[in-house]
Amino acid sequence: MQKIKVSDEWLYKYMPVVDEAIIGKIESQIDHSHEFTKKLQKRMKRLVWSEAHPWMTTITIFTKRVAVIFLCAITILFGTIMSVEALREKFFETIKTFWEDSVQHKYFTSGMESTKGVMEPLYIPEGYELVEKKQEELFATIEYRNSKGDEIRWIQWKVTDSLTLILDTEYDSKEEKAIAGVIISFFIYDKGAINAYWEYDQYVFQVFTDNLKLEEICKIIESTIK
Repeated sequence: MQKIKVSDEWLYKYMPVVDEAIIGKIESQIDHSHEFTKKLQKRMKRLVWSEAHPWMTTITIFTKRVAVIFLCAITILFGTIMSVEALREKFFETIKTFWEDSVQHKYFTSGMESTKGVMEPLYIPEGYELVEKKQEELFATIEYRNSKGDEIRWIQWKVTDSLTLILDTEYDSKEEKAIAGVIISFFIYDKGAINAYWEYDQYVFQVFTDNLKLEEICKIIESTIK
């Protein structure tokens, strides 16, 4: 029996043939007449949209090319200022690096520890039900959904020196509001999605919504600020 010497050249020559055969077999088993449910189609579109707008990404290696216009802004948060409730301590600083289609948030802690813990929403609009709830040492998320398939995703990050978030900048408009002394950034898309971002105490918060009025999102946020 003749032995075959597998080399890089051999693989480059014959692997495309194998790939084509595998793909052809898979395609022959596909039922092209099958129709997905509207709920599944909506979830697939949301997944594609999320991949195109990577709002929430934690990274440890920064290999992305910086845009031609490079800006670095240091935002010192929770300094010694009086809010409507009480004197707030300085828990961390944020360094923002602006890229062509996103902005990187890098955080640096002051070494102080908060005692507040998870601050999940106390208000959720009528018609939404709890779908999933996860809590880890540095991360908590809650997902709600209504009968139409519209979702609300609430996320709380505990800030550490290793936390980095990438936020999309390809939104259609932006608004900022002060709620209970905290500045909230709202990133609004023409298709109805609104994403909110704010920093409070020793944490970073995000709320992702499919189709919810800004007033309702403000109520959700206000219920988390204690």
